Amino acid sequence: MIDDKLVCSHEPLQPAERRAVLRFFRFYAVCKGLLNFVRRRPGRNACEGWLDARTALARARPREAGWAGPTIPY
Repeated sequence: MIDDKLVCSHEPLQPAERRAVLRFFRFYAVCKGLLNFVRRRPGRNACEGWLDARTALARARPREAGWAGPTIPY
């Protein structure tokens, strides 16, 4: 499953700010992977880098009519 994030800002991010955002999401992916390991939920967790908003929005899909929320209890 792809879970793109949109990073919004009044001005374009500076290269150092972009690197910081990517560092955060790479760390988040590692933490999420560890959490899923503890929960015994297999799957890949990764930050695949920076895409433009058009690419992320083009990959988005509407939920099915019968969607009732996540199946994983929190």
